[in-house]
Amino acid sequence: MRKSLLVMTAAAAAFVAASSTGFAYDRHVRIVNRTNYTMTELYASNVGTNDW
Repeated sequence: MRKSLLVMTAAAAAFVAASSTGFAYDRHVRIVNRTNYTMTELYASNVGTNDW
């Protein structure tokens, strides 16, 4: 039973990892910093997403 659960968990994880790459987009973003401050981090997300 335990081995079966482990196999099912591994299969589900592999499926999620493989299917998530199918929804990836090739997005290009140009960031222009016209301030006198160095940007050290940039956070972005899709419109309508509530987290990073």
